[in-house]
Amino acid sequence: MSKTKLFMEKNGTILSRYLIVIILFVMISILRPGFSSGSHVKVLLLEAAIIGIAAIGQTFVILTGGIDMSVPWLFTAGAMAAYVSGRVENVNSVLVILLILLGGFALGMINGVAVAYLGVPSIVMTIGLNTILQGSVTGLTSGAVNGVAPGIIYTLATGSIFNISYGFLLWMVLIAVVMLILRKTKYGRSLYALGNSRGVVYFSGIKRQRVEALAYGVSGLFAALAGMLMVGKTGSAYLGMGNPFQFESIAAVALGGVSMAGGSGSYMGTVAGSMTIAVLLAVLTALNLSPALQQIFYGLILFVAILAATIQNNRKMSSKL
Repeated sequence: MSKTKLFMEKNGTILSRYLIVIILFVMISILRPGFSSGSHVKVLLLEAAIIGIAAIGQTFVILTGGIDMSVPWLFTAGAMAAYVSGRVENVNSVLVILLILLGGFALGMINGVAVAYLGVPSIVMTIGLNTILQGSVTGLTSGAVNGVAPGIIYTLATGSIFNISYGFLLWMVLIAVVMLILRKTKYGRSLYALGNSRGVVYFSGIKRQRVEALAYGVSGLFAALAGMLMVGKTGSAYLGMGNPFQFESIAAVALGGVSMAGGSGSYMGTVAGSMTIAVLLAVLTALNLSPALQQIFYGLILFVAILAATIQNNRKMSSKL
């Protein structure tokens, strides 16, 4: 087998996702010339970054064969905590951000401990935590909060260099770190092994429970980070602001070719999936469709795309058996 054919067999799915992004972007840029302006591209890349960051932990969890349905309110809790802290005088913003990230990680670990050590199904546990967080945040805030985006978060979301937002550059750094972890570390290999065969993992000496629990902790941490970036972007925080990311974080992973059964895929695929969703949302907005029609077309297009990606991935996995 030639090197080119081997490369395409290994990376064809991911490359096809990037091709879809480019085609969508070119088509709408022709129809709506202002779509490709520098200012709009900057916003578009930040939107993709927020989706992609929220999907980092989701990728880890799905690689183990689980799923994290608590992303929406981990996202919202992180966003609202950052927003409220912004109005406190003489507060150390860096310390606040670290505490929020630690809180997201700790909440994610609650999911992880219940799933990995107690055997609670991931969908049941994470929906349960999501519901608890929803009630807790709603009760604590009485439905609304007053605040402002902390300076560092605001700068990350709105500041730029060469018209590229700092938030997007942060995502680029995180992509490199995540890919290094998944490809070059024992932990990354353990995630894939866990998704492929729990029986083999049991006999291999891998600390399965620790590996699995940590994936949910990572998911909580990055959901909180994505929420803080959204506060910087919008300048506000509100109840339910993370709800769209429940579907988007999972869709980005599925569109990127990561097996929903676990054990195969790459975060570079999730990156492509995140960009696809960001461009698709921008396209539907640029077409001036009503909000209802936007939701319908958005859901239908993603459903078909995810279905096609899943079928393609299943065929690829079957051919290897």
